[in-house]
Amino acid sequence: MNERMKVASPDRTTDTRHTELHMWREIRRQPEVATLNLGDEGGRLGRAAAWIAEQGPKQLHFAGCGDSRFTGMVGRYAMSRWAGIPATVHQSFDASAYLLDEISEGILLAYSNSGESQSTVDCAEAAAARGVPVLAVTGHEGSRLAQLADHVLVTTLPEAPVAASHTTSHTAMIASTLGLAARVAAIRSGDTTSIDRAIASAPAAMRYTIEMAGPAAQELAARHRSRDRWVLLGAGPHHATALTGAAKLYETGYVPAICEQLDEYAHEQMFILEVGDPVLVVTSRGASHRKAVQIADGVSDLEGDPVIVSELKPSDLGGHRVLPVAPLAEPVEEVAALTHLMPLQLYALHLALARGQDPDRVRYFAVNMRLIGQGKTTQDADL
Repeated sequence: MNERMKVASPDRTTDTRHTELHMWREIRRQPEVATLNLGDEGGRLGRAAAWIAEQGPKQLHFAGCGDSRFTGMVGRYAMSRWAGIPATVHQSFDASAYLLDEISEGILLAYSNSGESQSTVDCAEAAAARGVPVLAVTGHEGSRLAQLADHVLVTTLPEAPVAASHTTSHTAMIASTLGLAARVAAIRSGDTTSIDRAIASAPAAMRYTIEMAGPAAQELAARHRSRDRWVLLGAGPHHATALTGAAKLYETGYVPAICEQLDEYAHEQMFILEVGDPVLVVTSRGASHRKAVQIADGVSDLEGDPVIVSELKPSDLGGHRVLPVAPLAEPVEEVAALTHLMPLQLYALHLALARGQDPDRVRYFAVNMRLIGQGKTTQDADL
């Protein structure tokens, strides 16, 4: 078997420094966080789903900044494909500055972990002033965003995150969004058997993914530590995962990471590919699988270093190197947002260490907080 046919495997002298880091502990806590937020203890998801159904929306508009916007991208596909409600996703500033007329038709789902991201608060306030129903999805019930909303869906964490990379808070928002979409779909269509099976299997698949992908991510990080540029690609809900993975790379390892939609890459950024550039392609069994292999083949032809993040075997992925993911009980691509992000988080963690960086520290934090209009604690950041 040649090198391209192998799943990345651990070196026998595995470095264990990462086990002392806050980011590592947050990565390991994610299955528990997913369980809390996919479930409906207290009826929070059921109430939010009923509220959406009562509005009889013709369209849903997701808005957020950073990881919150990426969560909205997953939600957009889940609501459109599962519940049959047309949905769009916007960056919060653009939504309020340029697209208020468009948002005035439908419901606004405003995402901010802190509930204090200024652009998202402004967007919700402007929409509410026009009589648009607003659902806030946030980790802070007393936040400004929550106070502006007609209904609030509060995410749940077992304890406040301590890593500035906000691994668990993002997972909580994705899981709550998937749980909400599944319940809206059940109200509108009734049969959500495959979706429910995928969701029920997600926490266990996440635990297994940590064990599967950890050593492989560490090996790849050592392989790529001296590179000058990274590319992450995905289509549909996997594009959101790739965007979040790129954010983790430049937040924790301070590396220049480009993210693009899978097919669009061949039309644009592929022209600047250099020999040996790592190209991480996120896909699963579903609509983007074949395109992912085609793009990876092209990267390999140009002597780049393609790695496919997937639950599929190398033999199903053109023999390319694979960063492994545990499969769900059903191949529902939106739910794979929970499992497929974890190898990228592990890779970012190990790459930061391999390059001599501290993944628990975010550079330029004070300036970042000022620009996005937040307080100064790490718990408040929508990075």
